[in-house]
Amino acid sequence: MSGDTHCTVSGDGDTGGGRVLFLSEPGSCGGRLDPEQVLVPNDVAEVVDWHVRPPRWEGVARTTCGHIDYELISVNHPELFDLREQVGAPALPALWEAKRVLAEVGLLLQLEVQIEQIQGRCALAVYGAGVEGRLTDALWAEISALLTTCCSMVREPRPDVDPLAGVLTPRRPAITRGRRMIPASVRPAAYELDDTTHTWWSYEVFGTLREGCACTAHTPAAQTVHIGPKSRVGW
Repeated sequence: MSGDTHCTVSGDGDTGGGRVLFLSEPGSCGGRLDPEQVLVPNDVAEVVDWHVRPPRWEGVARTTCGHIDYELISVNHPELFDLREQVGAPALPALWEAKRVLAEVGLLLQLEVQIEQIQGRCALAVYGAGVEGRLTDALWAEISALLTTCCSMVREPRPDVDPLAGVLTPRRPAITRGRRMIPASVRPAAYELDDTTHTWWSYEVFGTLREGCACTAHTPAAQTVHIGPKSRVGW
């Protein structure tokens, strides 16, 4: 990012209070919220400042690094996650458990969280989760059971990818052979091995839960919401 740019959101009840000011600062992960914005609570804004990036979809901003303690934010502001009524992403306790398991071996759980505005109020939605590098078989067994949902797209590095060398250029086509078992017996929407440096789970904007599945996305709240496209079949 270079220079100052503004990103404004539109929607029901929008008064311009969701402005984001993207500034470049050496060593920062991203930009910051406009100091004059009133959508995001002040204590949350202080935490996400210098970590925000432009949204992928209609929204205010997003973060993609592991430096933000969203678990603490969920404790102090549970309404920010509840308002979104997101379907397809893991239940929050599963995310925090994955965070703890990875922290025990010195790894950082990275989350892609988007700040959105719903009926004039701030909401947070989780669209991705993962970790840098390829997990050991033992870690894969724990983390994949927590983060894989029937609405998720799973992508992990091929066994021959060297994370220290960065992403291969040109990248080879993704493959499906060599996939590892997911201990929880959850069937994701898709699962590929790629020339990537991260093990990553992506979640749809609006997922449709697979009938008969018991993944961590099947919360009582999520099962009452049935909107959006159906998950992709086959993996």
